[in-house]
Amino acid sequence: MARGLHGALGPSIDTLRWETLKAVIRGEFIAISAEDNKIWQEKRAQLQQQVTELKRIHKRTGAPQVKLSAASAQLAGLDTDRAEYAALRLRHSFYMSGNGCGRLLANRLRAQKQTLAVEAIQGSDRL
Repeated sequence: MARGLHGALGPSIDTLRWETLKAVIRGEFIAISAEDNKIWQEKRAQLQQQVTELKRIHKRTGAPQVKLSAASAQLAGLDTDRAEYAALRLRHSFYMSGNGCGRLLANRLRAQKQTLAVEAIQGSDRL
């Protein structure tokens, strides 16, 4: 009797365990992503404040811009990393997805990008 009961409830219990595990893993990913985003925002706010303070000091005293340039470069690098990641996600959604519409849109975007590219810049005497 116990064996028959376990056999009848087995698949539903296994399914329930699997769904629970997926929910826990999804929650962990969300927590990690939220923590990374919080760290990124704090670092960006700190760098922005540092750049603002260094600009104010440089404007007042005329101090060398070495620290200001370094802080600005770090801030730009942080923003560039975020933009590169967004571009990677966008590219992934266009090219790696299995649907034909996404690939069609990606091909159209690539063709449009090629038509808008500047092939050569000529001097004012060669217009």
